[in-house]
Amino acid sequence: MEESDESDEEASYGSEEDTARLRRSMEHELRLLTEPTPYKRIMKSRTSKEWKEAESKRGFGYTGLSDRRRRALDQKAREKAVTDAKLRKS
Repeated sequence: MEESDESDEEASYGSEEDTARLRRSMEHELRLLTEPTPYKRIMKSRTSKEWKEAESKRGFGYTGLSDRRRRALDQKAREKAVTDAKLRKS
């Protein structure tokens, strides 16, 4: 009798493979729901030491010294040198 109950239960829920896939899916969703969202990570309380460190690194963004910018500045300097040389000759 117990065997027929198990087979009836399996038939109603699908194969073991489907059940395992469903279980993994639910565990994954549970993990996603329990980890903090990006908003919560940003809004988390910070110590004064963490704020001081963050504010000191604030200016580490773009410095204007990318390769393209450096080439443009070098070209402008070469053009200025040519113009200056012409002005000195005249």
